Amino acid sequence: MSQVIMSLPPTPDTTAFHAEAFFCEKTHRLVLCEIACRPGGAGHVPVYEMAFGLNLYKETLLGQAGLRAQETYQHIYPQAMAGFAWFPPKEGVFRYAPNSCAVSGIVDYQLMANAGRYYQAPRSISDHIAKAFALQPTDCDPAGVITEIDDWWKTNAIWWDEGRE
Repeated sequence: MSQVIMSLPPTPDTTAFHAEAFFCEKTHRLVLCEIACRPGGAGHVPVYEMAFGLNLYKETLLGQAGLRAQETYQHIYPQAMAGFAWFPPKEGVFRYAPNSCAVSGIVDYQLMANAGRYYQAPRSISDHIAKAFALQPTDCDPAGVITEIDDWWKTNAIWWDEGRE
């Protein structure tokens, strides 16, 4: 991975980019699918802001306008550890999920689904009907909180498939 990043031409301004879609071949060699010249989508920007106190969209614009030098970021360390989870729809009628989440470490939970509505199975990795953001001290890993809310979601979200109505 570091060889791929180092082979990219340097940018004269501070700018965000992200690498995504790595594939592992049978030989266990990682293959990069894409590097995009923008901050990552999904929950990456808010998670980065929770952890580092920097909004990647804002910092990229300031950098490209010449208002931020790359040296600005050399001594910035995370203030917290953050993570996010998206919950995809199932094929069927959504019946219920709680409007709030009491899982410790979850600082933001949003339910976007409507009870009684039929949903199709997800078509892309970004299809979701609820999302949650976890925040932990820097010496903790938010993966445990993400696993806990995933279990909480699976226990509390109620679906009826088409054949059950």
